[in-house]
Amino acid sequence: PGTGHFYDAPSRMLEWAFSGILDRHQSLRIILAEVDCGWMPYFAEQADDNYLRHAFADLKDSRLRLLPSEYMSEFFFPTFITDHYAIDNRHRANLVNRMMWSNDYPHITSDWPYSWKTINASFAGVPADERHAFLAGTAQRHMGEDPVVVAGCAAGGVGADRLDRRRIGQANQQVDGQAGIEAGGVERLAERLGQ
Repeated sequence: PGTGHFYDAPSRMLEWAFSGILDRHQSLRIILAEVDCGWMPYFAEQADDNYLRHAFADLKDSRLRLLPSEYMSEFFFPTFITDHYAIDNRHRANLVNRMMWSNDYPHITSDWPYSWKTINASFAGVPADERHAFLAGTAQRHMGEDPVVVAGCAAGGVGADRLDRRRIGQANQQVDGQAGIEAGGVERLAERLGQ
């Protein structure tokens, strides 16, 4: 229980990359909520290796502009609650400006009301600028929210509820009420965007 939350994300990232949507909408940024981050470097390596092995045979009609790992680095931003492996390997895995801490309040995996205790333990020894990126800076840069709301979100406070409603409302407007990427969601999003 609670350990398989990232199993679907790798397939969805490849689905997005091969759909062509990311090439047509290069300003699009996708947040992978509650998937953790430590698995991403391994998957990026395997995805590149498999793509390069098959690019000129099985995938000759599905050429990508970038390697799968490059799509991952440019377009996908994972969130985590506790992921010491990812924090320890953040530079090697090119995650410093992509991974974002999350709380998952009010679900059982949440550390609320002890979020700051978890934050301080998780980020002990992490430089202040990187800690800020994980807790608010990356979200501010890619979501364009004001610092108070994002800080509230990072702390699991009232701002989180306000931020979620605003972002969900924008997502619903963009894809006519079909927020999220469930099986086949990429194709439906492409149809709605007229691509």
